[in-house]
Amino acid sequence: MYYRQLHYLTYSPYHTVISPTYPSIIPMSAQSQRMPYSFPPVNVRKFNTSAKRFQLLMKQAIQLIDKIAESDQFARELMEAAQSSNENKVKQLITSGGITVDHDVKYTPSGIVINLRNVDIAAECCMLSISLRW
Repeated sequence: MYYRQLHYLTYSPYHTVISPTYPSIIPMSAQSQRMPYSFPPVNVRKFNTSAKRFQLLMKQAIQLIDKIAESDQFARELMEAAQSSNENKVKQLITSGGITVDHDVKYTPSGIVINLRNVDIAAECCMLSISLRW
């Protein structure tokens, strides 16, 4: 007659985690067995185009920043329009500051963020964010 040996499990509110120990250094034999990653050949045409189009964003951003820095009246008008939430006036002032590319503006009581995007029919290649505090 066989008696089954019963194993009783007891409940413990303290869970212990037993994890196997792994070597901290991978042996050379395991390193040599790894497969190297393969990447497609590099094509920089799109990267170059994005960089060239980004230059336009930078030129326009510099024009706007120069106008804000050099004209107290322009800076005051832009700040007052933003603080009074006059979106049309803010956009008109930014456009008059030299921005012709697609842009959006966000402002808070502590500053303004202007995102310039170079968008065409194919895709958006790049974006420049100007963040200024007042």
